[in-house]
Amino acid sequence: MSRPRVLQRIRRACGSNEGVVLPQGFPGFPRFEDRVGVFRKELEAVGGVFFDGRSQDLGKILTKILQDTGQTEIYWEEEKIFSKHGLSYRLRLPELFSTPKLVCSYHYLGKVVLPLTLGARSHGKDQLARIQISASSASFGIAETGTVVQTVGSGRGRLLTVLPESHVVFLAEADLFSSPDEVFSRVRLGEDGSALTLTTGPSRTADIGKVLVKGVHGPRRWFVILTE
Repeated sequence: MSRPRVLQRIRRACGSNEGVVLPQGFPGFPRFEDRVGVFRKELEAVGGVFFDGRSQDLGKILTKILQDTGQTEIYWEEEKIFSKHGLSYRLRLPELFSTPKLVCSYHYLGKVVLPLTLGARSHGKDQLARIQISASSASFGIAETGTVVQTVGSGRGRLLTVLPESHVVFLAEADLFSSPDEVFSRVRLGEDGSALTLTTGPSRTADIGKVLVKGVHGPRRWFVILTE
């Protein structure tokens, strides 16, 4: 609607003696029986890639991601990813998770074999900027929009999820909800970290010249693996 028409309607409404009926509450949010199907459809509609890890081998899924991206290393956000999503692993160094280093796994010829063998690299922004694939765990998923919600807190900054060219998000089925109201009703303010990040598919913008550009504010490729 054009600006003159908007202003005309405002003037007409202001000059009327009729009362305005205000809404009494928020509109109802959708509830989906097939949350997984809706989430997948919405995620793929914006360029994301969905894998159902409930019925597929996680090693084979990760192998496909590495081979599609031409990479051999994955950098992991934190230790709880492995226990929460059923990824077996072993450590090269017993103290690996107690030191501020980047935890990574190397896969010869891009083939992932479980259990993962985890090593470490130096920690710094320069090293983060060179990472091609990182992996993290989502706190929640929103089926209505194909969105994943991640927590930002101590030891879990945003750099590892936004700097790499490709990012893999593990999402547990129990954490997938129909709509935003279900998610935010479960957020414990002040207890779930310092902030929440909501991401819907790969980074993209058309601010300049209305030309769609990917990978400007975050990963160019966005993978979501659903687990039990």
